[in-house]
Order: sequence, then structure tokens, then C-alpha cells
Amino acid sequence: MDKCAETKKNPPSRLYIPELPTHQVTDKAIHELVSFVSEFKLDPHTWVAVGGILQELGLFSAAARAYRRASLLDWRMAGTETAEDRAYRKWGSTNPKWVEDLFAVPKASVSACIIARNEGEYIGECIKHLVSAVDEVVVIDSGSQDDTAQIAAALGAKVLRYNWEDDFSAARNFALSQVASQWVFFVDADEFLDDQDVEHVRETAGLFHGTKSMLRVIQVNQVGDEVFYNLSNVRLLPTQFGLCWEGRTHERVVLPPAEDAMGWQRPVIRIRLHHRGYDPHLEGTAIRLQRNVKLLREVVGEHPEDIGAWSALGQALFRLQRYEQAIECFDTVEMLSPQYPEYGHLTEARVTLARALMELERWLEAIGVLERSLQNEPDYPSSHFYLGQAKMQLALHLLTEARESFANSQTLVNVYQGQSAYDANIGKWKAACGIADTQKYQGHMIQAYEGYRKIREANPDHEMLQRQMLLLELQAKEIVGLSGKP
Repeated sequence: MDKCAETKKNPPSRLYIPELPTHQVTDKAIHELVSFVSEFKLDPHTWVAVGGILQELGLFSAAARAYRRASLLDWRMAGTETAEDRAYRKWGSTNPKWVEDLFAVPKASVSACIIARNEGEYIGECIKHLVSAVDEVVVIDSGSQDDTAQIAAALGAKVLRYNWEDDFSAARNFALSQVASQWVFFVDADEFLDDQDVEHVRETAGLFHGTKSMLRVIQVNQVGDEVFYNLSNVRLLPTQFGLCWEGRTHERVVLPPAEDAMGWQRPVIRIRLHHRGYDPHLEGTAIRLQRNVKLLREVVGEHPEDIGAWSALGQALFRLQRYEQAIECFDTVEMLSPQYPEYGHLTEARVTLARALMELERWLEAIGVLERSLQNEPDYPSSHFYLGQAKMQLALHLLTEARESFANSQTLVNVYQGQSAYDANIGKWKAACGIADTQKYQGHMIQAYEGYRKIREANPDHEMLQRQMLLLELQAKEIVGLSGKP
């Protein structure tokens, strides 16, 4: 394990440890490994390498734990936990003390804070998923008229009344002033913590304790059959550095004036919060969205150059299906964007603008917006996806128009009496073939086949029509064959 010492100056991309049978692991080697891990404990690659070492030594429960920690620090490494992994964690063999030393982190207290108002429908599930993840749950009730406070108190939460001032940051800052914990985990009332991530909250606080870190979580938003991952939410904060919130709505964490932003990190941690607040068909969600729209309109009225507020207003209006109004907001975001080159959500705003344009069947405009989006951030998956969708919808729209044009040519060829020459085959077979072609490209295979068949009967010597029919017959047989498989 001597090579550990050589890599201590820089975080490793992959830790190299020679393969050693268990009985040859010396105290010196163990000390070097524990020391190495202590220095690079926030590097996920360290834990992947440690997992491999532990697995080679037959310490399978510890190896599974190392891989889990790697996925905690880099959520892209996370795979579905297998039953075998869970069994190793629950019933795995007892590990030597030095293995426990590898995973040891400082104990750090954590308070979960929830800002709530008339959230009786959701607050119970939110708290139930939090109670075993944190040391206390604090609910800031901002004027509920339902049973929100009673449900929260019955589940063991500390409920504090707060006079709502149409300012989300003020409410969050009040929450910060009411906790004595070392870390604060902010959760919205319409969110709940993923069961597999309950252990991650305290573990994360311990891993990052003493560092200048504001930690982002993974907000999982499901609307119908669509799932969106929002990675921008800073939710887990240390209390020792004087961080606070700013912004009446869509608030953000800001540093004290004396703090240098360069010394801070904002990593994404594998703590998943499932969010139900984006489905406008739910009554409670629609009320919240309308409340946010009202507040955001006030904000942009007072601060017309607040690009973040315009973007948030556009997002809320889009979810309420007010597409024309959303487009106006995003147009303002586009206009303001040159003044704010550091604004990090421009790509997201452009994608939602494109989606609003697509809802109104303004395909070409949507394509133009998405192409600008890709110039700004070429590796953003949603831009590529919706660009593909916009082009496909445009193609389908053009195919429908093409069929109408073919039909017009078929009708007019029998009545045209002008002086310009025209193709006589338009009336004989070309127009009908064009109509069948559009039906084929749109997936209407039966109508296309019937169209080709009729043209073939009238034009028995036309080889192209015969090829088209044979192709459709072969495709039909393949589909029938596939559908017949178990």
C-alpha cells in the first residue's frame, strides 16, 4: 500500500492498492489506507477504489458500504441497490475496527426545517420520512387555516408560528434563527425524502462538517408520465458560517459580505426529494402556483431587471398552461440575458419557452429557441430531446400539409384549363401515390397499403408500386412475428 503516499498531494482518479490476501494486511498498510481515505474522503473515486479493496479481502458488507458512499458523493454512480447489497448491510459479517475507522465521520446535528401553510394534505408524509433522518423537525407555520400545525405537532415536530410577509427568504431566515443544530436541511411541505436516502442526511453532514459547503440535493419532479431532475436546489447548509437566504420567491442562499465565493463548493449529493408541487391538475398545487404568480408579478413590477424572477414567473405560468403569458416572460429573460452572463438557468428557461411554443404548434420558433439553447449549453439532454420532438412534430405537420397538397393536385388536374403545361400522370397515379406515401410516413400502414393497391390495379405495370406493397407486407409480417413472441 506504499503507493498511497505518492498520491496524497492530489485527489486520485483511481486509487491503486496491490492485491493482498487478508492475512498479509499489516498494521502499517492499514494505517496508510485509513490516513489516505481521511484526506480524500470527499472524492467518490476514493470510495470506489476502497470498495474494490474490501471486496478482494472478502469484506463484502464493507465493500457495499463503500460503493454506497461513492454514490452518495456522486449521484451519477448510483445504481439500483440489490437485495444482496441490502443483505450485506443488514446481516453482513462483523467488520474489523480499522474498517469502521475508514467510514467514521464526525457526528453533526441536523435540523429539518419546513415552511408550511395549509399543507395538511402533505405535511404528514413529509415529516414521517424525515423523523429518523434528522435530530429534530421544525415546522414554520405561516398562517395555516387547516390542520397543518396539529398534524405536525402530533408527529413530534416543533411547530413555530410565523407572520407571513409574502417573502419566502424571510421565512427561511426565521427558521435559521430558531435552530441550534450544526446543519439545517430545508424541505418543502409537498416533498418527501426517498426511503433509501434516510441515512444519507446525517452521513453527509458529518462528511462535510467543517468545510465551506452548501449542498445541493436531487429534486425529483413527476408530472404525469414525465420525470424531471432538478439539481439546482441548495438545501443542506452549515449554520456556522452565517449563510442566509435572499429573494422574496425562488429564494437563494447568499454568503456573508466578508466571505469569498471562491472558497465555497456546491456539490450535488445523492439525497432525493420527491416533489409533487408541479402538477397543476392537483387543487393544492394550482393554488400554490397561482399564489407564486401573484407574488412574482409583484417582484418583477418592483424589479423589472430581475432575470430570475421573470424566469420563475414564466415557469409557473407554463405549469398553469398559460402559454402565451409564459412566452412573454421568457422573451423578457432572453432580452435580459446579455446583462447577466452568470445566470445559470438560461438553458432551462429556453427549453420551457420552446415547450410553450410547441404547445401552440409554433414548431419553427421552438426549433430556433432550442438551437440557441444548444449553442449556450451543448450537452444539456432536454435541449436535444425537445429539439427532436419539435422537428418530429413539424415533420408530421408538414406531412399533413403535403397530403392536402397532393389531394388538391388530384382534384385540380381534372378542371384545370390554363395555358401552362402540367404532368398528366398527376391524375393517373402520382397524386394518389403521394397521398399513400404520406400515410406510410405517418404510420398509417393499412391506409397506405390500400392506396398503393388501388393504384397498382389501375397501373399493373408500375414496378415502384409493387415494391412499396411488398415492403409493407414484409413489415407487417415482422410486426406480427414480434407480437407473437412470449
